[in-house]
Amino acid sequence: MISLTNRLLADEIQWMQRSAPILGNQASPYCLDTPLPPKARVLSIKDCNLNKLNRMMAAKRDHLLGIHYETLWQYLFSLFPDLSVLFCNLQVQDEKKTQGEFDLIYRSLKTGQVFHRELAIKFYLGIPVMEPTNKISTQTPSTPWSQWVGPGLNDRLDKKAYHLIQHQIALSKTPAAQHILNQNNIAEVTPEILFQGYLFYPAAGDCPPPCYASPDHQKGYWVMLSDLQPWLSALTRTFQFFCLPRPLWIARYSTNSHGDGLSMKTLYHQVQHQFLACPHPILVSACTKNRHYSLESFRFFIVPDEWPKAAQEACK
Repeated sequence: MISLTNRLLADEIQWMQRSAPILGNQASPYCLDTPLPPKARVLSIKDCNLNKLNRMMAAKRDHLLGIHYETLWQYLFSLFPDLSVLFCNLQVQDEKKTQGEFDLIYRSLKTGQVFHRELAIKFYLGIPVMEPTNKISTQTPSTPWSQWVGPGLNDRLDKKAYHLIQHQIALSKTPAAQHILNQNNIAEVTPEILFQGYLFYPAAGDCPPPCYASPDHQKGYWVMLSDLQPWLSALTRTFQFFCLPRPLWIARYSTNSHGDGLSMKTLYHQVQHQFLACPHPILVSACTKNRHYSLESFRFFIVPDEWPKAAQEACK
């Protein structure tokens, strides 16, 4: 039987290979529309040595979610038969000052082409505006990138996207990076960005997707604590609720334990109590249960009632 830790890794691997990015090729020629390299097949759990992957994770000094995500992709690329991983997290320094880092450099064994892939996973909550607009004319309404903020309000979609597109992906063009690449007999790299994650839409209020969002991006909701019970009461199905710590944010949540889920009333009181100590948004998985396990139907953030006002300020 697969361990709980290995089962989570297996779920994350499947999610990463099958989930559309937040932003695709319309946002930038560097942004990928699909996560897998061309003609690569989706790897199954049978293709992976999850015990080895678990040891790789344990050996990491930094256990931030972004590092965890990068490590998963670096491991997956080592399994694709037509690809060769050349470098992971290769730092570029100029006069002892770090200019940046290549997340992943790999070579196609069929064509010999070398790629530099930047990897990012983010979770953004959309903040409604009076009139959704778009600086670049499109046929469908959209919300500016600046209206999508991280739950902690210290991150924004526009800032992250511009940093990826204008800075991180241009690293190979710097003299210091070219020197390192030439030392390793790499004449040229093709840059690409994989920007995955979730976009959470307000349960109340109109907020179209961000400009050039991938049509099939992963979605969720966010709701103020005071609106939680009316919102959930309007749903036509009964769910079990699980508050997700950050290490469980990537994959669709599932559990074999039916007794651990919270009712709507218990969820409300637990979050209310938690906000008194730490008024930080909480990610919740709404699960339906069958005979053997509970599986996530959708996910949502519960935010303090003061959070939307602070979020509007963070968008400026």
